Amino acid sequence: MKNSFNSTLALISVAILAVSTVCAEAQRKTPKPPSSVTPISPMNEANASGANASSAVKVSGLPTNSTTKHHLPSRNEANASELDELQRDMAPITGIESEFTQLKKLSIFSKTLKITGRMKIRMPRYFKWEVLTPLKSTVVADGDTVAIWDEETNETVTMSLKDNPVAGGIWTQIDSFFMGRYDKLKKMYDMKLIAQSPLTLCFTPRSKPLSTVMKNVTLTFAKDKRGRYLSRVLMRENGGDSTTIDFKNVKLHRTAK
Repeated sequence: MKNSFNSTLALISVAILAVSTVCAEAQRKTPKPPSSVTPISPMNEANASGANASSAVKVSGLPTNSTTKHHLPSRNEANASELDELQRDMAPITGIESEFTQLKKLSIFSKTLKITGRMKIRMPRYFKWEVLTPLKSTVVADGDTVAIWDEETNETVTMSLKDNPVAGGIWTQIDSFFMGRYDKLKKMYDMKLIAQSPLTLCFTPRSKPLSTVMKNVTLTFAKDKRGRYLSRVLMRENGGDSTTIDFKNVKLHRTAK
């Protein structure tokens, strides 16, 4: 169950991928108390409330000057402009529901692992990541608690974010990556504009512990009449492994105008 706990936590999202890889190492070294494992049937989220930040999971998703007088914007300035526009477009988003397909490529194997499922986010503090194939598992983060269920053992493991300072950054990561609050990431990542159509940004961790595991994270955004939203995540690890997550049938929840 411990290995399932660590691997499933690492599947939540790019945000949680980045955070939980470090958490997994701590989990392997720290035995779980017996009370943290409870046999259950698959998760029922009906009683979970994302609006309550303290609720527990209820278990029953350079400036460059030309030779003329004209000023040419630097790469950094272009990034700032794109980030400002992106953040304005995504500011009204309060929740996301989506299907996803995740491809995990391991450097030591030629075969690619394919995972499909559903995701749900309700800010400020509710996240559900449900894997449907090849094996069912569910991760629910609600307030200060993360609960993980998997089909193989039919058990749920819970973890307190309060007790793990690294995992405690989960909400900042989710809010930043999925909801477009990228100003929050400036101290943690170097940001680079890769393409304008579709808008693609690369985030490179500046310091440990993220830089120990992560090489970079590339985000691609789709845009339609509803505005911009995250459509693809590509995470490259220092060891050569990579994870690509494509989102489809995306439903956005926005604040009323």
